[in-house]
Amino acid sequence: MVFYFTLLLEGREQQLIDYYGGVEHTKVANIRRAVWKRNKAGVFFYEQSNKYFGKLNKYTGT
Repeated sequence: MVFYFTLLLEGREQQLIDYYGGVEHTKVANIRRAVWKRNKAGVFFYEQSNKYFGKLNKYTGT
């Protein structure tokens, strides 16, 4: 169960980073993406986050 919430939070964190303009934007404190663009599980993180929190931003991975 804890692992599932970790996936949700990783996906949501990435959506928030993208929503606020990416890691270069002043509103974002992260210096790297929460989910690597080429992470094969990135779509899964994104979908699970959408189910729990609702969609905030479009998927930006590859």
